[in-house]
Amino acid sequence: MVLNFIDRAKKVELKGQVVINRDTNLSNVLLESGDEIYIPKKSHIIIVQGEVMLPGAQTYVASMEFDDYIDSCGGYNDRADKGSRLLIKSNGQVFNYDDYDGIVQPGDSILVLSKIDTKYLQVAKDLTQIMYQVAVGAAVVLSFDNNNN
Repeated sequence: MVLNFIDRAKKVELKGQVVINRDTNLSNVLLESGDEIYIPKKSHIIIVQGEVMLPGAQTYVASMEFDDYIDSCGGYNDRADKGSRLLIKSNGQVFNYDDYDGIVQPGDSILVLSKIDTKYLQVAKDLTQIMYQVAVGAAVVLSFDNNNN
């Protein structure tokens, strides 16, 4: 399982995306060769994804609030962590919705994260500990072998 995770992690390509915040002094932003500037199109779509019953895109309605969009997707599914809800703004900024004062705006995305299954965390912890102990044991054997030669 750990080796599978490592293989998948090696294949991840980073976006290298930089979010230009509202108060950024653009004269201090230096572009390098190969950099691209992406200005998103105006959109009247709200994307709801993650642990909801039926994720998808919806039209923006000014009177709807965050929870209204989740409800219109059938609500949370049984894997949802209702305390881990993200609002992804159209400029790329990400906010934990529970700490965010603003409202859902056209072009935003809502992401409901999964609950963390603690039994898998325990297995990963145990495997990591075993791998560490094996590595330390191998280092001691190799060190002892090198000192005797």
